[in-house]
Amino acid sequence: MLLKAPVHRWDDAIPLGNGLMGGLLWGEGETLRLSLDRGDLWDERTNGEKEWWKKYTWAKGAEMVRQGKSGEVNRWWDTPYNGVTPTKLPAGRLEIKLAPGTKMQAFELNLATAEGWVHMANRKKISAFFSADKHVAFIRIPGAAPESIMLLPSGSKRHAGSAGPSSGGAVTKLGYPAAKHETKGNVTWYIQDAMDGFQYCVCVQSKRVGNETLLALAVTSTTDAKNPLKLAQQRCIDALQKGYDAMIQPHLAWWHDFWQQSAVSIPEVDAHIRRQYYLVRYFHGAASRRGAPPMPLQGVWTADNGGLPPWKGDYHNDLNTQMTYIAYQMSGHFNEGLSYLDFLWDRKQLFEEFARDFYGTGGLACPGVMSLAGQPLGGWGQYSMSPTMSAWSAHLFYLHWRYTMDDAFLKKRAYPWSAGVGECMLGLLKPDENGVLVLPLSSSPEFFNASKRAWMKPNSNYDLMCLKMLFLSLQEMAESLNKTAEAQKWAKAAQQLGGYHVLDDGRLMLSANEPFPSSHRHMSHVMALHPFNLITADGGEGDNKIIEATVNDVEEKGTRAWTGYSFSWWSCLLARVGHAEAALRYLDIYTSAFVTRNGFHVNGDQTKSGYSNFTYRPFTLEGNFMAQQAVHEMMLQCWSSTPGKHDTEVIRIFPAMPWRWHDAAFRDLRVEGGHKVSAVRQNNATSWFAVTAGRDATVRIRDNFGNRTPQWNLPEVKKQGNSYVLAMKKGQVLEAEFKRTSNISSAPVDVAEKVIILSQHAIRSTKLPLRIGADSQGGSRFSGEMARVLVIDGVLSLEKIAQLAKPDASNKQQPESTVVAFDAGHIVPANIQGKVSEIATRGGPSGKALQFSGGYLEVPPSEKLHCHTGLTLSAWVKVDSKSGAARLIDKTAVGTSNGYLLDTWPSGRSLRLITREPALIAKDVLPIDTWCHVAATVDGETGKQILYLNGKVVAESK
Repeated sequence: MLLKAPVHRWDDAIPLGNGLMGGLLWGEGETLRLSLDRGDLWDERTNGEKEWWKKYTWAKGAEMVRQGKSGEVNRWWDTPYNGVTPTKLPAGRLEIKLAPGTKMQAFELNLATAEGWVHMANRKKISAFFSADKHVAFIRIPGAAPESIMLLPSGSKRHAGSAGPSSGGAVTKLGYPAAKHETKGNVTWYIQDAMDGFQYCVCVQSKRVGNETLLALAVTSTTDAKNPLKLAQQRCIDALQKGYDAMIQPHLAWWHDFWQQSAVSIPEVDAHIRRQYYLVRYFHGAASRRGAPPMPLQGVWTADNGGLPPWKGDYHNDLNTQMTYIAYQMSGHFNEGLSYLDFLWDRKQLFEEFARDFYGTGGLACPGVMSLAGQPLGGWGQYSMSPTMSAWSAHLFYLHWRYTMDDAFLKKRAYPWSAGVGECMLGLLKPDENGVLVLPLSSSPEFFNASKRAWMKPNSNYDLMCLKMLFLSLQEMAESLNKTAEAQKWAKAAQQLGGYHVLDDGRLMLSANEPFPSSHRHMSHVMALHPFNLITADGGEGDNKIIEATVNDVEEKGTRAWTGYSFSWWSCLLARVGHAEAALRYLDIYTSAFVTRNGFHVNGDQTKSGYSNFTYRPFTLEGNFMAQQAVHEMMLQCWSSTPGKHDTEVIRIFPAMPWRWHDAAFRDLRVEGGHKVSAVRQNNATSWFAVTAGRDATVRIRDNFGNRTPQWNLPEVKKQGNSYVLAMKKGQVLEAEFKRTSNISSAPVDVAEKVIILSQHAIRSTKLPLRIGADSQGGSRFSGEMARVLVIDGVLSLEKIAQLAKPDASNKQQPESTVVAFDAGHIVPANIQGKVSEIATRGGPSGKALQFSGGYLEVPPSEKLHCHTGLTLSAWVKVDSKSGAARLIDKTAVGTSNGYLLDTWPSGRSLRLITREPALIAKDVLPIDTWCHVAATVDGETGKQILYLNGKVVAESK
């Protein structure tokens, strides 16, 4: 990764780390900065009443909700989160003033060696790394010695910038005394007294060697030793005595082993996706190690802007932690993944106490939102206090076992922890009048936020899916441990949960009485499709009906309320169900619009291209890891359509490959069963693959090879149904070769077009048809009459708009750049949907008009309709009294601001233009049952938007 200097922001910086410590390398001019972090720096002070969860229990909350007092429950469970603490703490910053005249040209991250480089104008480079085997960072600066080396505690005046709306506020709100600074010779440090005797130290020592300056840096705390300063100084001394070259050798060896685990090859056409994939792989090694805390929201790169981190930098278990650890299994980074599972296991006793004290059950449960110590933080109680978040976390124990087939891990960790969650869930579930097991309270993250409506009729599909996956995985684990009675118990519990909540047409609902309402960032109601394998493409006609209807439903609702991770998660899900082109499209959008210069996932659309209403910048990591997993899901899948039944998984090679990935490959990706798989794809067809057995097992490989017969290296392979089957021994390698296809196949109808980010002023194209009188879903229908409807590729002047607004103007004299015209020669063919009739105008423009009586017109998608350089929309309209908010001219997906839209939202008498956010609105200007001329223009260069009524400007953008 190469970033041209300057780098002005911490969240655009080069990320470095070793699991415990992290740093961000950035700067401009002669100032080089290294923002510092350490994973276990936390302030655990409870906000408000200590152990509040023992007083405001789940049972009390359920009773209050039944009484209609959900606001009081919100106060109980949300108030603790609203304080400054508990919170993750930033560690400060190293700031180096380089020698006068020094010029930084570029910043680079060498993924292979995990080094950060700063390229200088004199062709030399500054090098930095966070040692993979020592808790120390090292920097080498060639040439003249730096002018100054400073350590800046968090919250100092030099930490300029906005903490953002998701932050707990300025670091100074913690109330700590000023850090104690001291310099002795070539050593500089500060000690920060925090809370309850906790103290941390940041120390840097320099050494001049020949024509180079070496810096060693350590961050220590009273967690490490009673005297953190002494320890930090010793770590720096030891590192400098060894020198840069000696220190980096074990570091390089560690990273070499890390990268040897697996590899993928993505064609150059999507080099940005390939870069994101390997960068996220790097994040596993840099931010997650056994023996160090698992990755919270920002990993080891806590915000360096003078504020506390977004959402406390905590452990959110309603998506963030689970999705942060969703991709390590297939890439083979099991030790990095165990950082989180060790964390959960080490707090098992604490979680047992939480289940007892808060839920009133046996077993165990982890809070939905928690601190490093495992303390419940509260927040929106529907999610922060939901028991089923623990069921989702248990799924990671199950997956780790399935991908490693580590019997000791199953017996000593995965089953005991997950069974503890199962016992807690059984303690909460009670049969309803139909004998179905239901929870006393239910929700679906994070629909309806913390409103009363967010408490749904139990069980929501989200809760149901989490519970069913938990019980089925427990059934499988118990059977593998020969715990027959327990396996039967879990199987019965899964069955007693009943079926999913589905509309007659197959669409998954939020709950039994709550359909999926609108665009939303969280895919909680479709968990059965991904990450779980409860509803699958192999599940028969019923499952496939649900899949197609639900996918269409979500996409029709649009992406306006999505955040970055929504796009990468949706890409995973689409790949899982075989929608290869759409999966690539959403992954392309994610990597193009929802990452910063350095590849960090941010929640908002940074290009302001209309993919989402959110354009803000809080950085969290889970979206990155879902993007990595999306690549995995396209290239290789392994799952069972009958979860709960052991050894029924099927390997699927290149199951969701987009057409433009003509040539691709992967090496040693892992699958369920503990096996390694490698494969090569050429000219859009598999040409070779190999499976290395991780244990004695029956291996099943789906025949998705397009009627091409593989040549096997082992003769025992048999075809059973639509899969190849072989009983393999541990270490045995099965290979298959195919005759190479000579030609690339034709592109499918739905081929994914490359995402092109235009300037934020330009009009963004969509593949949707243009509709007159309805939205992209056939809703928001116009009632009344229209005449002389024009879409013009270009911006007309005020004078020309005024000419079109004359009722006696010849409707045949259209601008040359007109691409759509109705009632005056159909330049683009249109289809009539429903009741639309041609009538003579009365009391308005001369000629013919279109009467809309429940129907609309549809113009097929065409390049001519994109109008990138500028746009004019023009129409004569007569709105009848029955028409509410209705579309006039629409080429957007509902819930997005791509394309262009002119309608009468919100009152039916207002005019609204959307080509980006915010929309341009002229309120209450349209008369009823009266002909008037409306027009809109958008300058493709400047983005200037203007709305006209009867030839006069009624609204314009700034």
